[in-house]
Amino acid sequence: MHIGIVDDDAPLIENLRFLLQSEPGVQSVRAFASAEELLEACPWPNLDILLVDIELPGLSGVELIAQVAEQQPALSCLAYTFPPSARRSLRPSRPGLLAMCSRAAVSGSWWALFMRSRRVAPR
Repeated sequence: MHIGIVDDDAPLIENLRFLLQSEPGVQSVRAFASAEELLEACPWPNLDILLVDIELPGLSGVELIAQVAEQQPALSCLAYTFPPSARRSLRPSRPGLLAMCSRAAVSGSWWALFMRSRRVAPR
């Protein structure tokens, strides 16, 4: 499985990378410091799932997920960091969004959530 992370918090990215690389079946973890950095990486990187912080500077995580759903409909997204405003603007039924969780869950239980609800096969 190939995973992408979009977050402007460098220490969090490094922690996630460390955790994910030790998981069975994870072949690569690629990090992007902003939505714009991911979009500039086109042609699209070979990813099975994209972890997206909703509170990104510039293009928000909500806007990024909408663009991903249009450009890469097979790529599933897991969104995290949910202040009340983001909860209202993002629903689990939104195209391309696999699940939502709090930032605290990103370092642990979200992986179990993803593995249970996964709808794409690893490449």
